[in-house]
Amino acid sequence: MKKDITISYHTYDHNGRDTYSVRRTVDANSGLRESATSVIQESLGKTKYNWLTEVYKDQQIIFFLNNSGHDIYQNFGIQYGINKDGSLKFLTDYSPLRYNWTLSELEELRENGYIDGDLDHITIATPEGLGATGGILPQVLDALIYIGGVYGGIQAIKSPIKAIHGKVVAKKWSKNNLKSLSQIRELLDMKSIWQTSEVKKRLGVKEDLAIRILTKLGYELTGDKWKLGQSDESLALRSAWLAKEVEIENTQNERFSEEVGE
Repeated sequence: MKKDITISYHTYDHNGRDTYSVRRTVDANSGLRESATSVIQESLGKTKYNWLTEVYKDQQIIFFLNNSGHDIYQNFGIQYGINKDGSLKFLTDYSPLRYNWTLSELEELRENGYIDGDLDHITIATPEGLGATGGILPQVLDALIYIGGVYGGIQAIKSPIKAIHGKVVAKKWSKNNLKSLSQIRELLDMKSIWQTSEVKKRLGVKEDLAIRILTKLGYELTGDKWKLGQSDESLALRSAWLAKEVEIENTQNERFSEEVGE
């Protein structure tokens, strides 16, 4: 399906900011990077302030929906994509800058409350000066072990079926850049009500693990809907989760320091 949208390229340099906006007809099921890149190319020399003087191969691009409430210059854009199986791809570090969203994908993200803004108006920018990022797998394992997803050790011996599923989840989360407990919490905090089926789908896990995640984050089940609980038990569980986030992050920093010999 073809749709007409506005693409606004926000440019900047040390002297100020500018915007270049054009209308484009795009296929809702095709990636937006090609159209965005053509707008950037077309804009060169036509805005007052822009650090970019040429469009690079695999140009890094920040994407937002217009009126999303976010400052496009403060982070690297939309933080989620959707895989064919419906699970969420967590776009961390610099991965959003090369992700190729479709308009249909953005529509599904907005309809389900993961992003907001105007679907017919895409805002883009090109970031300047980026460094390197770290690994993923150790944090994934730490998060799974805490949640109770069973990855290895004595628990794997006691529950071999769960151990196999734990390995599948670890690989999927690594592939989808889901590498920390804070990402799971921030995702679930985006909405006040969740159903088990959606958590299963978006995190790519079985029902028992979805329930375990919701419970350990302090959510309580009422009917078929999960809401953040206010009981002493739920508050204690959430507090423990937050403390574990910090512990795992500190452990990861220690691992990195050992690797670089600090």
